[in-house]
Amino acid sequence: MYRLSQGTGKTTIASIVAKESNMDKSVHMHTDDFFHYLSKGAIPPHLPESNEQNLVVIEAFLEAAKRYARGGYDVIVDGIVGPWFLEPWRALVREDYEVHYIVLRA
Repeated sequence: MYRLSQGTGKTTIASIVAKESNMDKSVHMHTDDFFHYLSKGAIPPHLPESNEQNLVVIEAFLEAAKRYARGGYDVIVDGIVGPWFLEPWRALVREDYEVHYIVLRA
């Protein structure tokens, strides 16, 4: 799995990485999509009181990503993964998923 962090061109780069994967199958997943699934009671994710909600969203996202990975897909994650939310991603490494992190800067 690759995680693309804040910067310009992350969607473009993620799309290229997914299409050029050396694996037979790949998927380009957007973390923002999972935040858009929230409806009633959604808290803007930048607010401090959204931490619990954000953790649920990231955990749901990662479960989907792990399923793709177990299905043989190269999972390319397009989203902002800041240092404030690294623990769920570290857990992937502890579960023996291969994780790469690309930092894009303007």
